[in-house]
Amino acid sequence: MSRRDDGVAVVAGGSFRMRCPRCRHENRETARFCGECGASFGRGIACPRCATFNPVSQRFCDSCGQQLASTGTPERARDLRAYTPRHLIEKILTTRSALEGERKQATVLFADMVDSMRLAERVDAEEWHRVLDRFFQILAAGIHRFEGTINQFTGDGVMALFGAPVAHEDHARRGCHAALHMMDELRGYASGLGVRGLEFSVRMGLNSGEVVVGTIGDDLHMDYTAQGHAGGLAARMEQVAAPGTVYVSEHTARLVEGFFTLRDHGTPPMKGVSTPVRVFELEGIGPLRTRLDAAGVRGFSRLVGREEDLAWLDGILARVLESNGQVMGVVGDAGVGKSRVCLEFVNRCRARGIAVQEAHCPAHASTVPLLPIRELLRSYFALGDGDPAEMVRRQIADQLLALDPGFQDALPLVLDLLGVPDPDAPDISAASHDRLGGFLRRFIRLRSASEAVVLLLDDAHWIDRASDALVGELAAAVRGTRTLLVANFRPEYRPAWTGGSHYHQLPRGAAGDRGHPGDGAVPAHRARRSARRGGKARAAGGGRHRQAVRRAASQSRRRARRSPPRRGAERAPGGGVHPRGDAVPGAAIRVQAPADP
Repeated sequence: MSRRDDGVAVVAGGSFRMRCPRCRHENRETARFCGECGASFGRGIACPRCATFNPVSQRFCDSCGQQLASTGTPERARDLRAYTPRHLIEKILTTRSALEGERKQATVLFADMVDSMRLAERVDAEEWHRVLDRFFQILAAGIHRFEGTINQFTGDGVMALFGAPVAHEDHARRGCHAALHMMDELRGYASGLGVRGLEFSVRMGLNSGEVVVGTIGDDLHMDYTAQGHAGGLAARMEQVAAPGTVYVSEHTARLVEGFFTLRDHGTPPMKGVSTPVRVFELEGIGPLRTRLDAAGVRGFSRLVGREEDLAWLDGILARVLESNGQVMGVVGDAGVGKSRVCLEFVNRCRARGIAVQEAHCPAHASTVPLLPIRELLRSYFALGDGDPAEMVRRQIADQLLALDPGFQDALPLVLDLLGVPDPDAPDISAASHDRLGGFLRRFIRLRSASEAVVLLLDDAHWIDRASDALVGELAAAVRGTRTLLVANFRPEYRPAWTGGSHYHQLPRGAAGDRGHPGDGAVPAHRARRSARRGGKARAAGGGRHRQAVRRAASQSRRRARRSPPRRGAERAPGGGVHPRGDAVPGAAIRVQAPADP
């Protein structure tokens, strides 16, 4: 028996055995963990074709023959920390003790460079290293933009996960957004390489399923065991994809239907997959934006028991129509119906001829600056998604200058914010928060002079920091105008703009302490005092209060056993319902079920 430096022992007959780098114990060749000390062998290279682990020194997969590393230069070890944002590193490492060994619903993404061996032969080693490095930078930026994690570098590609180790109920949508974003960036990079005669293209595949989190090292290297071929099927999706395309399995397509445009490619044969799996090509963004949009397509159930809430909002609106602008916060835990109440309210406003402008804060865009502010302005200017840039610039200029000719100075700032900068204007990419805030304050006041407006900010708890600061400017600007700003969010989100006599808070699911609907809503400071008084009264109630609590709990358990769990929730072992996974810290989640769109 001979030994190699990479921890692989060669025994008689040429077969291989894995030698543990920690305790030097010799294990069978298919081992993923040491049988003596339990150390992981996950530092090998996963084959991008069949997902088989291979020793780090191998250049080709010993299972299917796929190239594992470039031929131009030995593949250098890549430090995952070097490609990972600091906030994501801290989030993973601070919760890894609770994450290790958990089952999670996740979306697996494989990205692979097409014909990398041929490309490597056409350039020298240093140039090939630069090509690979830029390639991995683009992939890492796109994956981390949507809070995915890179599990492995696979020679000329990556394996990434969304929903593990950081849990996200919209993991499939995040993976698809990341794939589209990376493909867009890589096409620009490929066009630059094409000028130098290099035909550069990438293909990607995604699949959603259950994974089990293994060990997480200080360098962020993670070991995952894919349940139900979750990882292997994602690799198969990447293999059948044509160059420059993204393929997703039927499992992922089911979770993102309506949110993305998909093209059905049938059930092509795939190695090692006995049951036919339908394959879809990911083409672009679909018409749906929120879970409420998806529910609307299926048809809403009748709204019951919310008339009091809507009456509160109508009372606030009456003040606004008298040029007394207000801010209303609709607050509650995940799944209690905040967005549905707001939807019913704005539909009533539209039926009365009141203008409604909406902005949504999707969970996957919490790291994208100013997305809800851009959406709000696009709603104000009635811009379509597919409008040509020149038409958009002309439409914005006509509306702004008709509102006030003094907006000529702010026009380049607005065009740049909306992604259609004037090519003849000076660079204003470093525009300050003060300039944007000043424009929004002036714009809101001038628009409300001609019409009453309701501004809806949906799921504000997922807003990015830059937009959050500008919403504070909007909240201050509505005073003395015919503008109502309505925001719904979860209790853990505590923005700085929730204060003052013109701010009111409607807690969902916390009836009582409300007074008469005709009086308008209760300001936040009065609601807090009322809650404290209610707590003292309940404490003084003694036995009667405890009996009422026990009766209410018993009735709640009986209702929970009779009723199915709400969407995005799952049955608890005792018959109750767990809240949606994103409302619970990662350390408290034990089983993450896929959320319904």
